Amino acid sequence: MKKKAFFLSLAVTIILLFVSCGLSSKQKTSAEESMKSLRKLAAAVQVGVNYIQYSSFIIDAQALVNDSLTVLPEGELKKEINASMEAYVDARKVWSCKIDPYNSYPETLISKYSLKKTGVDAMFLQEKDKIVSNDKAISIIWGIALIHLNKAESLL
Repeated sequence: MKKKAFFLSLAVTIILLFVSCGLSSKQKTSAEESMKSLRKLAAAVQVGVNYIQYSSFIIDAQALVNDSLTVLPEGELKKEINASMEAYVDARKVWSCKIDPYNSYPETLISKYSLKKTGVDAMFLQEKDKIVSNDKAISIIWGIALIHLNKAESLL
């Protein structure tokens, strides 16, 4: 009798664990599509892409991510997908400043991604020169986007 109760209890626990932690097939498919689009964006960055192509990839990925964010439950997976997308969009903002040298990227991005030179590199520079170059900033942000994407994939 004790064995029966144990196995019944174990079965109920497993079922509850699966129901509470698992995603529905719609949620999982949506997350996979978002991550596939973000992976495509990451690959384009890796092999080289121009600003127009990058912007097109951003639009496609953002549409899929927006769909996912509406169906995914609150949690780490949703947070990481959103953070990856947000970083790719932020990199585009910096890239647009590279195209128009009279613009500088928003101050919020400087603190968000730690885009200030520090230590010996910044010791003798004036404040305006302590901000990393647009190319370096884009590279840093793309790296952070990829970190979030990898984490999201590990959660799925």
